[in-house]
Amino acid sequence: MINYDSIIKILQSDNYIDKTDCFEPFLGGYKSRGFDNCKHTGASLFLKTLACFLDKDIDTNDIFKNLKIAQSKLFEKEINTYEVLYLDFSDFNAATFEDAIEYLTVKLSDLYKYHFKKFGTKKGSIFYSLNKENILNMIEGKPGDWIKKSFSCLVTQLRGYVGDIADNDKLAILIDNFIQLEAVACKNGYHWSMRNFLNEFVIENVYKYCDLVLITGDYQREEFDVNFHETFYEITSDNHISDQAYRYFCIHPIDLKVEHPEMVVPLESQFHFDYQPFILPEFDWVTLICEERKKIEEEKQAKEQALMRSVMADKSKYAIDLSPEVPRVSSNLGIRHKKLDKTSENYLKLNALLKEIYIHIVPNFKDYDVYKYFQKVEDKKYVIRNREEFVETLDSLIDGNPNWRHSHANDSGYWVSITYKRVGEEHGSPANIYNIKVYACFQHTDIEGIFVNSLKYLLQKCNNDFAAKITTVERSDQMCYWLSKSDFKYLEEFYKPFFSDMKQSLPFIAYKGELGISKDFPYRDDSHNAVQARIIADYFKTITNADSIDLEDMYNNYISKWNADLPEESDEFKYQSALSFVVILDTLDCILGKNEITDDSLMLNGDDSFWKMLSDSMCWADVNRRYAKNLDSGKR
Repeated sequence: MINYDSIIKILQSDNYIDKTDCFEPFLGGYKSRGFDNCKHTGASLFLKTLACFLDKDIDTNDIFKNLKIAQSKLFEKEINTYEVLYLDFSDFNAATFEDAIEYLTVKLSDLYKYHFKKFGTKKGSIFYSLNKENILNMIEGKPGDWIKKSFSCLVTQLRGYVGDIADNDKLAILIDNFIQLEAVACKNGYHWSMRNFLNEFVIENVYKYCDLVLITGDYQREEFDVNFHETFYEITSDNHISDQAYRYFCIHPIDLKVEHPEMVVPLESQFHFDYQPFILPEFDWVTLICEERKKIEEEKQAKEQALMRSVMADKSKYAIDLSPEVPRVSSNLGIRHKKLDKTSENYLKLNALLKEIYIHIVPNFKDYDVYKYFQKVEDKKYVIRNREEFVETLDSLIDGNPNWRHSHANDSGYWVSITYKRVGEEHGSPANIYNIKVYACFQHTDIEGIFVNSLKYLLQKCNNDFAAKITTVERSDQMCYWLSKSDFKYLEEFYKPFFSDMKQSLPFIAYKGELGISKDFPYRDDSHNAVQARIIADYFKTITNADSIDLEDMYNNYISKWNADLPEESDEFKYQSALSFVVILDTLDCILGKNEITDDSLMLNGDDSFWKMLSDSMCWADVNRRYAKNLDSGKR
């Protein structure tokens, strides 16, 4: 936020050079503009003065009516009619990426405090639909990984407030020295980490949510030597350093000094208008946070109690038989009990693996320990040598290809992921419940070249968006792909010559050839492997020794909980979808029966409406109801 009192003093000073007529191009729905090469030309003062003019939380009509902007036809319409999000990065000088995140957390915490105090969390507030725990963490300065989404969430929530509740108001984002973030990051050697962060922190085309976005792009050049300039240009491959700031907002740079050479305002040194938080020091945030967290806990307990009462009162809803009208694409639809062949080789192998895991992690274990053990995750043993260069390579694969419009590579630490979007496609992430999820794993660790070549092949062949990821650490699942049913055959074509070098490394995944096949799960069911690990961990808590382990008992325990036959213990699996339930059991059938995926398998089914119905259903009664609704609406 801004110390408006100091700005007002400057505007009333006899030495102030009135440049408020420069406001006009940015008003009346101009949308966005950026300043470039603005050092010592008054850009920061200009931005703060504009904020003073726009901000609806103050009344500055008497100040500006004596300045040049009052001559504009837009004066009365625009003055003090904006919700203003103001950020100043001119003091950014973090030595490490961790310091940079801490710095940004403080900045965003101030914004959240300002708007929390202004709006609160009551119904109709901009914060009403957001996770209240995330809001409190932001206010407290402990947002964790959610810091990446904190700015975009605030912008979109304010956009909804401005558009739906206060029709005469508008939304403006004003950012001073945005380029400082990347310039300092490059100087101190964490440029790629900062860039990956900003790709999520500043949402793509965020300016579309606002009536005005105005950004300065200068950094203090005297602080950086010639070698730094050369390094920055080499890394970014851009003609101008400030292009890095503008690419996040699609803003076109202008040179304020050239357009308005007389706008040199030395008054900044005479007044104290540093970035200052809005919140008064005496406001008791500690008490507020404690009270709000107490409310959250009370609401959570009330919901849990209501859910349990609902389950107990309407148990038949979960136990209901599946309607015969629902197409039986899987024998596991509506299942109440599963009988397995305990003499089969694969059954004995999986049963032995369960005993091995149990002996290794019990008695003291966390659910994630199961996942980590059967995935053979080695957190500290990296398999990709130069990750920054690798990310750049993946992003550049569509260069010159007219069929692909967008790629986005990201290094999350344990995975390097990439999404490719075709020209004309308007869907969200290809890593979704509708596409096939494919695993590929080799017996050696030199997998980078194979992964890159597979993407090149898919870019030549695929007719739809697709996504992929490759592990950066030693683990069982090395590579994953998400493709449509029609494009899956191209991945098979690419990998068939490599089958002799590949391995079936995931014990609870079914395979087609040497490619593991599954689905992504909705809601909290984050992946097939993670849900399978929870099934195992949950089962381990019901037994006393490894000799009593039985694979059939484990899956029937899972089925009983899904059907609410064990209501007192069923919390975990009440939150799964019919999609995840059926896929888990169909995969088991493939592993124990057919031994591999066939072309008629559920996992290769391309009926999006059917997957949507299963993903939205939390019990068999839901499946019945949603299927009937689809029939009535002709969406079948």
